[in-house]
Amino acid sequence: MAPRERSRPRGHPIAPASLWLLHSVGAVKVSVGAASIQVARGGNALLPCNFHTTASLSRLNIIWTVTPLAEPNRPQQVGGALSQYTGRVGFAFPPAQSATIFLNKTRSSDSGTYQCSVMNPPDRDTPNIGVIQLTVLVPPSSPECSSEGSGEEGGDVHLSCAVREGVPAPTFSWEKIPPDNPTSTCARVTCHSTYVNLTAATSGLYRCTASNALGSGSCALQLRVRLGESGPGGGRGVDPSHQTLGTD
Repeated sequence: MAPRERSRPRGHPIAPASLWLLHSVGAVKVSVGAASIQVARGGNALLPCNFHTTASLSRLNIIWTVTPLAEPNRPQQVGGALSQYTGRVGFAFPPAQSATIFLNKTRSSDSGTYQCSVMNPPDRDTPNIGVIQLTVLVPPSSPECSSEGSGEEGGDVHLSCAVREGVPAPTFSWEKIPPDNPTSTCARVTCHSTYVNLTAATSGLYRCTASNALGSGSCALQLRVRLGESGPGGGRGVDPSHQTLGTD
């Protein structure tokens, strides 16, 4: 007679116990709410970072790092040894409730990619990182006007306008004062306007205005077209000195 197969004792299931062990360890979940934040230079920024964990908070560890826009290959820990954040950064709420931080008196150098990392063993730490892009907005600096060309009748002259800073990138416009020519506009760090086949009517004051959402500034150049040695307009073609009209 073949041996009888032993039946598994009832009331001692194996699978449920294994499942309980798998689900006894949760995962830290991080959310930032906003993928990008903009703030005017000198203002205060709030970088949101919230987390959910099922474990005790006795081993909670929160780390913020930043990859500066000016140094994309040098991620750094916010605070700590970075003196540029001293007295300007801190937790907005008790860390046990939220990993959100504040950043006061923002500077242009604060622009970059910020990462909020939350670890709370024994909960697994995936996904446990939130990413926020911070952009510090800056009004245009006072523009600088310059020119290139002889300014002789029938010749060409190139007028340039540039700013040292401005975020977002300023929009530039050139115009003659009083206006009698179409306005030249462009959106770059430097704006060029070219006038060809110069005549006496081209002479005059030309103003460049740089503007973005935070403000504007202007500079001006005096253009004098030379009509030749015997002409009434002899003299300097383009006045090398420029007049800065100020920043709003």
